[in-house]
Amino acid sequence: WSRLKSKKHAIRPKLRKSSCTFCSQNVRGLVSEDKVLEMFSIVRRRKLFAVGVQETWRSGKGKETIEKDGAVAILAAAREKPAVGRGVRGVGIILSAEAKCALEKSVAKGFKSVHNDFGDRVIAVRLIVENAIGEEVGIFFVSAYAPVGDAKKEKKEAFYTSLEQCLDRRREGDMLVMAIDANASIGVSSSSHNNGVCGKYGNSRISQSGKGFSSFLAMRDL
Repeated sequence: WSRLKSKKHAIRPKLRKSSCTFCSQNVRGLVSEDKVLEMFSIVRRRKLFAVGVQETWRSGKGKETIEKDGAVAILAAAREKPAVGRGVRGVGIILSAEAKCALEKSVAKGFKSVHNDFGDRVIAVRLIVENAIGEEVGIFFVSAYAPVGDAKKEKKEAFYTSLEQCLDRRREGDMLVMAIDANASIGVSSSSHNNGVCGKYGNSRISQSGKGFSSFLAMRDL
C-alpha cells in the first residue's frame, strides 16, 4: 500500500508485483562439486526462482538432495553406474531459497510435493506461491529428458508413460510448468502434424520424434 503523503491525497491501493522466473538447461554433466556449486551460483546471481536440468550424468547416485545457502537441488539418476564410460541421463530441479519455501509450504499442507520416483528421465515438485492479491496458487514444475531421436521405440514409449504418470499427479487447479529437453522438432503452427501445440515462430522442421511429442501434447491440451 502506498503511504499517505498528505490528508488531501486519497488512499490508493498499490499491489506489489513480482514474478517467478523458471529456466531449463541441458547441463551435460553435474558430476563435479564445482559444477553443482556453479548452478547454485547462477540461480542466485540471475535471481531465478527454479531451474529444471537435464543430462546431469550422476549415474549411481539415485535420488539426491543437495542444499546450499538456503537453496536446494533435488536430483534423480540411475542407481547403477555404467560398466564403462561416463554417466548418462539424469534430471533434476534446482530451487532458490524462495522456491524451497514454496515447496515446504506445499509439504506442510500434507501434499506429496517431491515426485522423484520415475527413474532418471522425469522429476517434478509441487510449489505453493501467492499471487498479486494474496491467493495461494499451486505450481507443478516438471523437469524431463526424452530419449534421442533414433532411440528404440520401447525407450520412447517408456519415457512418455513416465511423463504421463507424472503429469497425472498434478492437482486440480495447479499451473503446469514443464522444463524439457524433448529431443524433438515440432515445427510451427503453419506446419502439418503440429496439432496446434505451438506458435507461428521458430524452426519449421518436423522430425519423427517431433510428431510423437506433438501428439502427446495435443492429447493433453498442452
